[in-house]
Amino acid sequence: MVIYFKDEKARRWLLEHGEVFSLRLKRKKFGVDVAKTDAKSPPFAKVVVEDWGTVETAYPYRLLTYVKMSGYHDVIEWLRAVKRLNNLKKLPKTIKLIRVVKI
Repeated sequence: MVIYFKDEKARRWLLEHGEVFSLRLKRKKFGVDVAKTDAKSPPFAKVVVEDWGTVETAYPYRLLTYVKMSGYHDVIEWLRAVKRLNNLKKLPKTIKLIRVVKI
């Protein structure tokens, strides 16, 4: 399986710090994976993907603990990136919080 990091901020944080917290609309498989920028690019890292639960987007304060390891400056910027990267006008009711660790 592949995990994509299309956003430069999150990708750079993973490469520089060895781990990153990420928000995903859907993620059902966890464990060892490869990270890529997009479908056509070669893998840039081998990673472990961990499930850290589901976040209700109406209560984003839970993300305050994790935003400092996301590559974004604040929760609002992080949630806007989710909308932009997924071409959404509105966030879904819940999103997955995952931790990705470079191995």
